[in-house]
Amino acid sequence: PELQQGLNQRTRSLCEAMNEFCRSRSVPIEIRYFASVWRVVFLEDHVFQDLLFAMMRSRGVHILDNFPCFMTTAHGEEDITLMLEAFKDSVIELQEANFIPGRPVETTRTFDANSPPVPGARLGRNRQGQIAWFVESSERSGKYVEMKSE
Repeated sequence: PELQQGLNQRTRSLCEAMNEFCRSRSVPIEIRYFASVWRVVFLEDHVFQDLLFAMMRSRGVHILDNFPCFMTTAHGEEDITLMLEAFKDSVIELQEANFIPGRPVETTRTFDANSPPVPGARLGRNRQGQIAWFVESSERSGKYVEMKSE
């Protein structure tokens, strides 16, 4: 039971992260899942929406257009990270090309990697896929937390 429960939890985490990303960008996509099966569902029809699958394939995530996907025990954390990043990057690219609707990428803030807001801060992407500054966590050694803008 532990194996299946762990597999289902990893599937849930991936799908919820994708759903949270879509909600944060007002993208009409939802990831539906049950146990270790998941599927990309378009909530509205857009002419070029199926480009999402080709774009994900170009980023190393090979899923068939509009078919269910299956998480397996062979999928490690690196694979899950790759799937999530490929999904986010593909959605952002589709939005920037106006192929799917949603909130545009935030471009009002600029980041200079040579000028961190505090010593030791590092640039990275937050859970919404936006560039942000991160500082080392005071509670967890070796982990970083996003700096909140004022």
